[in-house]
Amino acid sequence: MLEAIKYNLSHLSDFGGRQARPPFWYWVLAVAVLNIVATIVISIPMAMTAVDAAIQTGPGGDQATIEAAVAQGMSGQVGMLVWSSVAISALNAILLGAAFVRRLHDTGLSGWFVLLPLGCLLASAVIAVTSIPETVAAMTQAVTASSADALEQTPQSSALQSLLGWMPLVLLIGFGVRKSQPETNRWGEPPAA
Repeated sequence: MLEAIKYNLSHLSDFGGRQARPPFWYWVLAVAVLNIVATIVISIPMAMTAVDAAIQTGPGGDQATIEAAVAQGMSGQVGMLVWSSVAISALNAILLGAAFVRRLHDTGLSGWFVLLPLGCLLASAVIAVTSIPETVAAMTQAVTASSADALEQTPQSSALQSLLGWMPLVLLIGFGVRKSQPETNRWGEPPAA
């Protein structure tokens, strides 16, 4: 596994050649673990803001007051959270791009197929960033209405953004599990697993 990680780190800009399934999936696993750690670290300030807001309402606060205070405290963090998510997505594209192209080559497919998940990723990021004001407005409305029910009226763009956000993973898995071509193809000899 460490060899696969070292190889992929040293070949981040190498879009030529082929890559077998095992080293590719070890690399994907390493990137996934990095994502989990980054998400936890980025989420801590927002969670602390929410906890602080809940504590500030005091023990006598009713459920609606606590929810409104939490929503108000978190609404200021939405932009940072979305931009952090966009940065993580861009990092994923950089870390996985070349390995995914080499994996596509190993299955006999053109590396240009990498544009499918990249397009979905870009569209998801654009929708997420442009919907920041709508999300903050929904959270503010929840505070004003003293009810978290207003948050259930999330912008419709959220569903499309979520769908587009998951598509790169579906495509990565779909193309990544394809069998390697056992013979030499236009991208070279079969790699040693």
